[in-house]
Amino acid sequence: GPLLPVCSCGVLPLYRSMIARGAPRAAALTLLVAAPEIGLATFLVSWSLLGGTMTIVRGVAAVLTALAVGYGVTRLCRRPIRSLAPPPPATPTAPARPFLERLWAGVRYGLGDTVDHTSPWIMVGLAVAAFAEPLLDGEAVARVSPWIEVPVFAVLGVPMYVCASGATPLVAVLLHKGVSPGAAIAFLLTGPATNLTTFGVLRSLHGRRLAGLFAAAMVTVPTLIG
Repeated sequence: GPLLPVCSCGVLPLYRSMIARGAPRAAALTLLVAAPEIGLATFLVSWSLLGGTMTIVRGVAAVLTALAVGYGVTRLCRRPIRSLAPPPPATPTAPARPFLERLWAGVRYGLGDTVDHTSPWIMVGLAVAAFAEPLLDGEAVARVSPWIEVPVFAVLGVPMYVCASGATPLVAVLLHKGVSPGAAIAFLLTGPATNLTTFGVLRSLHGRRLAGLFAAAMVTVPTLIG
């Protein structure tokens, strides 16, 4: 999941395609959580704004959350998957292009398309962080107990439609204002991987029970990690 350049909006069509092609539900759910949590662009932004230790913890926590949700939800909900229309048959693969052409296409995608896709979210995150910094009262935030702070931030991240890269500047400001690292990690885990659209897709494919278990797991596991 973290190796794929897939964000919160792009992972849902990928998930539907995997289910339609017969992928194991546990594996598909694991990818659904892991892919938008952290990628190369998010890793670099996080390393510069949050520091190396926080970035490594964030990456490990993202993988652990994805594994726990993927295994746990499918074990608690074993109902069959609702039938989906099979995807169109794949077209025959074309002969491999020359190496230099493929290398240039990869560079163009990595330095062009990926940057074009992630830069707007990073700018939005920086703008929100710039407004939040003078508005947040550091003394008031510091007085909140981490036992309350962590679950609150985990719940706050569930309905928000945020990109992992865009959420990083906001979390950097929250940490600067005195929010505990556990609460920051909980928000970084729930925000990119969950939103109302995700629950709607899961409900249509698997029913209310699995969607509810997914929501509960995506609050419980990040809270425990935080």
